[in-house]
Amino acid sequence: RVSGLGSLAMANLVYKDDSNVEVILERHGSGRIIRAMHNLGSSVQVQAAGSWALAAMAGKNEDLREQALADGAAEACEAAISRHGKHEGEDGSAAGGNGAVARNSRLALDRLHGIEPEEEAVTDDQCSVM
Repeated sequence: RVSGLGSLAMANLVYKDDSNVEVILERHGSGRIIRAMHNLGSSVQVQAAGSWALAAMAGKNEDLREQALADGAAEACEAAISRHGKHEGEDGSAAGGNGAVARNSRLALDRLHGIEPEEEAVTDDQCSVM
């Protein structure tokens, strides 16, 4: 749970002040999130929060997006979907935490690949974890 909250805090820092982007780049923030997702693969909360944070980073700044891709963010999001993200409601809404993993990971994958969805279920200032 703490790792999930840490991921969300990092995403919030990205949006609070553009000067935080440089610090997150220097400290490989995406790599830290990806390691938490890998180390705590059974935690739905960490997978949902981690993929949300990666989506936020990739959507905010091109350098963050490139670093996240290089650190393995796409693979981490695909693994999260494989483990937890197969339970999305018929209407695309989250069906509990597993739905949040699916939605957040797909958003992250789109943004990592430079695709900005036309309509998002949630906005960047909202977190969809559970």
